Amino acid sequence: MIIIMILYNATVFILAPVENINKPLSFCEKKKYRRISVVLSLIWTTIAVITYFSFNEICQSITVTALIIAVMMIVGKNINRKENSINEIQ
Repeated sequence: MIIIMILYNATVFILAPVENINKPLSFCEKKKYRRISVVLSLIWTTIAVITYFSFNEICQSITVTALIIAVMMIVGKNINRKENSINEIQ
């Protein structure tokens, strides 16, 4: 659980926010959404640690959800990187 939450927070710190080619973000929006993402990830990590000792099912749900979010962020960045390279070639 701890390793997954550390990887989740690292992914959020490094990759957030994930843009879409159809809706690019301005510099101010990137800064704002990055701050929101980091704060929310820290809140969810704190809740997961607190519930680990008393409500293990809730902790497991939060951890699995954090893992899925981290994977989807990585996939989103890779898709954006591929689309940008294809657009540069054309």
